[in-house]
Parts: sequence; C-alpha cells; structure tokens
Amino acid sequence: MKRFLYRLEANFEPFMMMTLFYSLLTLLIVQITLRKFAGGGLPWAEEISRFMFVWLMYFGISYATRNQRHIKVRYFIQLFKEKTQKYFAIAADLFFLLFTVVVFISVTGLVQDIAKFGDKAISANISMNFLYFAGLVGLVLITIRVIQSIIWKIMNLNQPMERFENVMGTYYNDSHLLDLFKADNNDDTKSNEDISQKGGGCNQ
Repeated sequence: MKRFLYRLEANFEPFMMMTLFYSLLTLLIVQITLRKFAGGGLPWAEEISRFMFVWLMYFGISYATRNQRHIKVRYFIQLFKEKTQKYFAIAADLFFLLFTVVVFISVTGLVQDIAKFGDKAISANISMNFLYFAGLVGLVLITIRVIQSIIWKIMNLNQPMERFENVMGTYYNDSHLLDLFKADNNDDTKSNEDISQKGGGCNQ
C-alpha cells in the first residue's frame, strides 16, 4: 500500500495528462476524418476538446509545481546570499499558496452558481461544471503541491541549493516514477534509502 501511494504521488498528474492528451488527440483525429470523408463531424467534439484541454492545463500546472518547473524571475534574488535566496523562495511559495486558496474560493462560488442555474454547454448539452470542475480539482492539486514544496524547503533549509530547490523532484519519490515519465533513467536515480540518509523528504 505504501509503495502504491508513493507511485500515485509521483505519477498521478503525468498519467492524467497522458490520458487526456491521447483522448484529445483521438477525438480531433476522428473529427477531422469525419469532416474530410463524411462531409460533417461530431457537433460536440470541438467543445469537448476545449474542455479536455483546460483539464490538461491544470494537471500540467500541478505537475510543474511539484517539480519546481514553474516560471521564475531569478535575477533579483540572485543578488543576495544563498540563505536569503532560500527565504525568498519559501516566501514566494507562501504567496502562491495564498493565491491558489483565493482562486479556489472564487471558483467554488462559480461552480455553485452554475449548479444553481443549470448552465449547460451549447453543443454538448452537459453542465458547464464539466469545465469549471477542472479548476476545482486542479487548484486542490496545486495547493497540495505547494504545501509539499514548502515543507520540503523548510526541512532542507540548511542543505545545498540544488537539494533545497529539488528541481524535477530529483530528491524525493524519484525511484517511484514509472519509466515512461523519467527524464533520465540512469544510475543517478536516488533511492528512498539514500534520501533518508541525506535528510529525508516531506513524502516519507
């Protein structure tokens, strides 16, 4: 069970992204083929594909947050000492956490209004919450990943910057990544035992 949870933590977003991407690709290929050879396509395909793209985007943001791959402006903080840079990084995560919570509250209100008034997609004839739930689920995942990042940074405040930033999640749960999602499947992959010896991780 523990191993399953580690694998779920490490692979949930990329698995969902892969599933959505290939589903979206298949739907678009079918739509184009029908238009080319049958004189018309599925009336709901384009709208559903846009909805799927939004879901894909939110899972992508969550995975980028987990792996510290979001956009950063580094020039200003690099003027300070390494310890100060680390405090700036934690502060940035705290502001990001506040932002996600505020947006989540706003999206929750929007979802409730749509459920109340029964707004539906024009061509697909399904609730618009099929779209806006992407925001709810995505923001929950992003919030979890930001908290995860803050805990990791606090626990590794005195560690080298490379470990502190943990870009691409190299220092925790990397051994539980499926081969399909590993950027580099070589001897540099760190085991959980090695991680524990070097200072532990927030997922352990």
